[in-house]
Amino acid sequence: MDESPALFHYGSGESGNMSCIERSSIAIERRKRSEHAEFFFDMNIKPIHTEDDYNAAMARVDDLWEAVPGSPESDELEVLAVLIGSYESSQTPLSLPKADLLEAITHLMEQRGL
Repeated sequence: MDESPALFHYGSGESGNMSCIERSSIAIERRKRSEHAEFFFDMNIKPIHTEDDYNAAMARVDDLWEAVPGSPESDELEVLAVLIGSYESSQTPLSLPKADLLEAITHLMEQRGL
């Protein structure tokens, strides 16, 4: 495992043994990485490909809606919002319905006196 260098190199000596401070800083870094990894594994986030995926994501948003800002739950809510937005935009037609398009053209023609 990649070990981050310690903040202090106190007492390493010529033997190359790590000091207590070095070992502590490495342990803290490992713990941070572990907590970070656990957070993402606990999220259970996956891409939204189907209507069932979408409905499950929306249900999870309902569960997370009152999350405290800055908490892991609020981070999960933010990630879900991005995924849901992406799915919704991929499912929404970009063109106007024909009735709206015809209405827009008629309006423009009337404005120009045609």
